Amino acid sequence: MKAVARMTRDPAPWRSGIAAKPLSYGKPLREMTGKYRARNPALVAALTFLDFLGTLHPKRHSELPMDRPIRVLVANWAHLGDVVAMLPLLQFLANHPRIGKIGVLVGSWSRCIVSELPFVDDVHCLDHFMLDRGAGSRAKKIRDYFVRQRKVVKEIRNLGYDVSVDLFSVFPSTHRLTWKANIPMRIGFSSAGLSTYLTHPFQWPTENKYILTRQLKLLEPLFGSETPEALAPTYPHFVPSASPGNRLTPDRKYVLMHMGSGDFRSWPLPNWLELGRKLQGRGSDIVFTGAKGHEAEIAGEVARQLGAQTVAGILSWNEFVTSVANAAAVISVDTVTGHLAACFSIPTIIFLSGRWGNVLFRPNNAKAVTLTFPVGCSPCWRSTGCESMACVKCISTDEAVSLFDRITTR
Repeated sequence: MKAVARMTRDPAPWRSGIAAKPLSYGKPLREMTGKYRARNPALVAALTFLDFLGTLHPKRHSELPMDRPIRVLVANWAHLGDVVAMLPLLQFLANHPRIGKIGVLVGSWSRCIVSELPFVDDVHCLDHFMLDRGAGSRAKKIRDYFVRQRKVVKEIRNLGYDVSVDLFSVFPSTHRLTWKANIPMRIGFSSAGLSTYLTHPFQWPTENKYILTRQLKLLEPLFGSETPEALAPTYPHFVPSASPGNRLTPDRKYVLMHMGSGDFRSWPLPNWLELGRKLQGRGSDIVFTGAKGHEAEIAGEVARQLGAQTVAGILSWNEFVTSVANAAAVISVDTVTGHLAACFSIPTIIFLSGRWGNVLFRPNNAKAVTLTFPVGCSPCWRSTGCESMACVKCISTDEAVSLFDRITTR
């Protein structure tokens, strides 16, 4: 049985020898419980109760001003890939004559993406304890969150935003935070909970579409029929790094490999070694990237065995983006790397798990291909996958090499 390869803009798979009934490795869960993108009964009960509390508070609603450009706060405190994916939306807002100032609310880990954008006037950072992957105990993260939250609410309130748009579709949401900041118009997904603090709640679109395409629906209260149905990927105003010392220049024509952290989404290390050897046999120059810590360690070990270069853990954000933009091709698991490659139309192969289906987080790139081993339990909607993760682990290196040849010879 072969993996299913999909071009980003063509949902029809290339099927070759696929069994009629792929095996299942776990019971699929439902994506939604009522209006919430949640399955844990305790969480659903808590969100239901908090929504009820929201009905007891004043709405704090007013119409948008018509005599001046409006001030917009875009919130997305998710991780790096989600924030890179929303860059076309920020660019659209910056280009629209109805929009004056733009602020963003992100986790501190994403400040590097938005802080250099010339059309973003203010960056607010708040790390929710449910999303913070940094070191430290959960108790400390909770304490730090509530201390920082008071300051951020005051920052936002003092800037006098007219409207907030929260792009995050699962718990936790910023809906009550923007209500406390007295923003008159608050738009977001009811699927994240606390939607009774919104003036314009939207149901989460469950059709099989890319995440940004779904998020664009939130702009309808602002632009009505002018709301775009889709936007091309972009990294606005990017200035490449000179990449001192690591030679990551376009003329080198290297293949960038990003293995991820070795968690449940990952492709097995022996497969990376085998793929690396096969590509080197075709004359490919391979460079490994990754974050500091465990990612850098495993990337360094594989690179050492292949005699390849690794820059994992030593690049600044700008240098990392440059390394992606200058690559001849990118091979990665489902991480921010694929979304960055889409911004620069780099030929890309993504080893994509079957957890969320084949479209939601697939890079919006005509030159990207995703590989997923077909299983009967996909999509399973399991946040941390299953013990088997056959949807990724069973992808063969021969299929990856075949697709590499295809995307690099067009």
